[in-house]
Amino acid sequence: MNIIQQLINALLGIISAGTGFRIVYCAVRRSFAEEDEARQLKNRMKHSLIFFILSLSALSLSNIIKRYFG
Repeated sequence: MNIIQQLINALLGIISAGTGFRIVYCAVRRSFAEEDEARQLKNRMKHSLIFFILSLSALSLSNIIKRYFG
């Protein structure tokens, strides 16, 4: 069970870092982009943030279920 918890923690770190890098990358590109591309990059940043929130919620919910029934 300890190995699974370590994998979950590593996955949370990867998700957090990846989402942060993606948002920063899109923000930098957006500052130099045309209007149409800037709108598309804004949507990408929004979708990345939504993915981050949903993935953290799913992993937290799975931890709560494991602790309750575990």
